[in-house]
Amino acid sequence: MGTFMDMALAVLIFTTTLEMYPVHFGTVLVLNLCIGLCTLHALTILILEIGITKFSVSQVIKPLLPFLFIMVIVLLLIIYIPEISMFLPRLFNL
Repeated sequence: MGTFMDMALAVLIFTTTLEMYPVHFGTVLVLNLCIGLCTLHALTILILEIGITKFSVSQVIKPLLPFLFIMVIVLLLIIYIPEISMFLPRLFNL
């Protein structure tokens, strides 16, 4: 949607059509973008590391998979249990 319309307008439309609180949608959006950012930049660094150290791809990526798995699990928990991201706003009546 970012190709066809302004990003702020797209966020507003998606929060109203999906019937999500804007704070919850923002939390999900930011966490999802952080996971994508970490994997993209980590891949570039890993390719350089593999070239320099002569390790195999599986030796380098295998220890990192649990961290990626945990990030995806946290994202799914926040998506399906909105009370996690809405706890503080509700505590302060926002």
